[in-house]
Amino acid sequence: FTLQALHQEDREGVMRLGKAGCLPLYDVERFLGPVSQNCRGAMNASLDYVAKDAGIRTVVLTLRPSLYLTAAGGNRLVADLAAAPAPPAQVFRAALDQTVGRLEQAGKDVVFVLDWPELDFDPKTCVDARPLRFTRYRQRDCIMDRTKVDAMLPFYRPLVAEVLAPHPRAKAWDPRRALCNERTCTAMLDGVMMYRDDHHLSL
Repeated sequence: FTLQALHQEDREGVMRLGKAGCLPLYDVERFLGPVSQNCRGAMNASLDYVAKDAGIRTVVLTLRPSLYLTAAGGNRLVADLAAAPAPPAQVFRAALDQTVGRLEQAGKDVVFVLDWPELDFDPKTCVDARPLRFTRYRQRDCIMDRTKVDAMLPFYRPLVAEVLAPHPRAKAWDPRRALCNERTCTAMLDGVMMYRDDHHLSL
């Protein structure tokens, strides 16, 4: 949605494909406990469509690593139903390498957007949304300590960098460049709220 907003006045078209709760990668099924999320077929079809469309030049991939790369909530990633279970990060590494490679072979540039900081507070507390109040509103700083942000899934960024390194048409973009300085990460820029909840960005 952010890319659509950025390109709404130029000639670059933006298409959003995928399925909620699924990684944007080839040949990965996701389970929550014993229940399949039916990701593999949907995502393979979306990626095949992108690969075959000569008019699509750049593919942007993004995901929420805390949702997919841990075992929280019974999360499991499976690339081969007949194989022994593997850690989610291992399945993710192989699937990302395969997906980027296949998109490159199809002539696409690939941009992998690393995850933006997950907030440890509700951003709605950063603004006074009440039209009328009987107590004084105390605005919070709306920032997180950078060390806390960097400590979340510390293996994730090096893993992505390692996978993308041999792919000449792939690069990563880190939103921390826009939302963080050396000491803190913020939920607001120039007085504008950048989040709609603790993880999703706002337009």
